[in-house]
Amino acid sequence: MTAATTTGPGRQSEVGAEPGPLVRLAEGRAAPRLVVSLLVLVLALPNLIRGPELLADDFVWLRNARFGGWLAAGGPRTYSRPASMLGADLTFGLIGPHPLAIYVVQIGLWLLAALAVLGLLQRLLTRQLALVVTLVWLVVPNHTSLEYWLSSLLAWASVAVAAYGLSRIIDDSRRDHFPLAGILLVTLGMLFYEITAGVALAGVLVLPWLVTGRFHKRTAAYGVTAIAAATAWSLAWNSSYPGATATWLPFETVLTGTLSLGFAPWGQGGRLIALLLTAGVLVVLVQAWQRPRRLRTWPTRLVLSGAAVVALGVIPQVRLQTNFYGVYDRSSTIASIGVALLLVGLGLFLVRQVRAATARNVVAVGLVAVLLVVAVGIRAQIGARYHQQGRAAAAAVASLARRPARFPLLVRSPYVDEVWIYGLQDGWNASAALQARTGNRKAVVWVRGSDCVATGPPLDDPLATFGSRPALFRLPHCVVPPKHSP
Repeated sequence: MTAATTTGPGRQSEVGAEPGPLVRLAEGRAAPRLVVSLLVLVLALPNLIRGPELLADDFVWLRNARFGGWLAAGGPRTYSRPASMLGADLTFGLIGPHPLAIYVVQIGLWLLAALAVLGLLQRLLTRQLALVVTLVWLVVPNHTSLEYWLSSLLAWASVAVAAYGLSRIIDDSRRDHFPLAGILLVTLGMLFYEITAGVALAGVLVLPWLVTGRFHKRTAAYGVTAIAAATAWSLAWNSSYPGATATWLPFETVLTGTLSLGFAPWGQGGRLIALLLTAGVLVVLVQAWQRPRRLRTWPTRLVLSGAAVVALGVIPQVRLQTNFYGVYDRSSTIASIGVALLLVGLGLFLVRQVRAATARNVVAVGLVAVLLVVAVGIRAQIGARYHQQGRAAAAAVASLARRPARFPLLVRSPYVDEVWIYGLQDGWNASAALQARTGNRKAVVWVRGSDCVATGPPLDDPLATFGSRPALFRLPHCVVPPKHSP
């Protein structure tokens, strides 16, 4: 007969039964999830109070839904990301031009992603380290577009699905089961946003070996096949402006931008932070080389794993048509997790260089304080810029709507943008915003750039009238101004 227990509220009454929620919280099992959830809500609160704004591609999805119905919101340019296409239909298509309602969905996906990353890290680190790394990742402002830009909400879905998939791969590998669900989930994550390709590949090739000590051939074979199929789909349906060609950004530029904690790589502050992080990594690696036993310590393991995740997150994003800061810092979504691992690892490394316990505590508190001061300051600036751009975009669309209906209109670029955050940065956004507001499919806006190239909307809707010119063309009788060195 099973004896009953009366050890306090929240604990179930039979010996061996699962503890109740209050006991789990007291024992630290639920506390990390609670802390992470609260932090996400705190970070989302400023945007909720001010009211989320519509920016750039938000207008395109709303325009598509207005003319083609809710199932057309994503449009042909999302064919390379079929999961995101469906997500756009279910958010911008069904909800419509209600930014606050869409932002609530974005917060929910943000929370799912944060908890999924926490769960993944808990399988690889101690519970305390997993919590600290997750909190640092959420606080550091090097992927703020996912917090403000409504069109990027499905990047959170990509992170959540990929992280849950990697967790399933770890669990099934430890039980010596074939991780079919994990492989399908990491592949689905890529179909939301291909930025997860690097960690997905590492997940099927490296993770099973890390947790079991042996290479899993079947997992690798099926996993690589699924990831290759998703990659082929993405490349086959990849869309850009007709007439435009993708360019290769220097790897060091993309890497520096990722390590700059929210600064542009060409800014002195961003370069300094990136240089300090890189120097710290080199110091840790040199000491590990001199004393191989350090490879077993948490600071070294965190730094090495962080560097690997940064590389896996950066490599898929080196080939871009545009820069990726501001609204484009969504490209740092995966690499930013690696940055958090680096920061925590380097912080532990510095603390352990201090012998006295009291001095260690002072150093630890000081590092946390510096990180918070820097992060809060940058966040305040970025949040203000997003809202300024949203208001400027709304005012610009209202101004365009008051003009005589003689299309196409030609305006200068930058039209509505500031410090890597765009309200309406090209003709695609501007035309979509004007059409969504007026209901006139023939309302076309061409945005003239400083390089004498004008951008207009690509054919998201074959029935739409966008004029006879291609979506990107060089203006005649235009002189390109000389470039100045920064």
